[in-house]
Amino acid sequence: LDFSRPSQSKSVWRILINYLSVLGSYVVYVAHGTDTFSTAVSSIQAILVPGSGTGMNISPIQCELQLTYYERYAAIIFFPAAAVLACVAINVIAIACYTRFNCTAGSGFVAELKAFWRSQKPLAVGALVMFMAYPSMTAQAFSMFACRPEAIGGVHYLVADIAISCDTTQHALGLSFSWAVVFFLCAGMPVAFVWWLWRHEKEVRAGASSPFFGLFGFLYQGYRTDAWYLYGWESLVAVAATTTDPVYQVAALQLLLFTAFCTQMHFAPYQRPLLNYLE
Repeated sequence: LDFSRPSQSKSVWRILINYLSVLGSYVVYVAHGTDTFSTAVSSIQAILVPGSGTGMNISPIQCELQLTYYERYAAIIFFPAAAVLACVAINVIAIACYTRFNCTAGSGFVAELKAFWRSQKPLAVGALVMFMAYPSMTAQAFSMFACRPEAIGGVHYLVADIAISCDTTQHALGLSFSWAVVFFLCAGMPVAFVWWLWRHEKEVRAGASSPFFGLFGFLYQGYRTDAWYLYGWESLVAVAATTTDPVYQVAALQLLLFTAFCTQMHFAPYQRPLLNYLE
């Protein structure tokens, strides 16, 4: 995806990812019909957003490997980080080959590697991969909290996988890890992105003419340059799903959605009215 030039279609793509992130967090809700909803959301995420979706259980990979729920959970959470490391490693190898076989390069491997790091391209690649994987990581993190309310033989089972008991020490450890994922990734990543844009506010306000836009423009594509600080607001809607009581879930979600709607209508942060209506 080339974000060096502004595009309305790329703004729609970014809104879509944020929307799917919120939908993915709703898998924690347990009611009649939520199994169908979770499956549908996972399929839509996997189709529309590359690298997304919690639907590894319906993928050919799962048919071949027969991964357990915890193995799928770990794969979805850690695969984006592995993909980032692989992308950086490929670039490092390319630099090594370039400086080794190109006699006119004019600089050594270390100098080229330092220049590559100073260009912030590794960070931009990592941010883009994590941004695209955010819906799947959000949905997978919240799926650990959703246990069936009814007990079978005195045991409560996980909604995402009936083979997983919610009353075991293994699941308790999984819950602790999921809380860490929710804090550092689901909530922490939007905050980190906002902080990064605030730190480079001068480059952000320069718009598409700034080299910064070519690297990190996917974060604020379509926003007015004076309203970029509203980025990440929609991600906070996922917080309403962290409570386990259905009544409090619905009440918190209604309040947060209403507040988000009013904030969006008041500030209208996008340059084009169509994008504001879509948001």
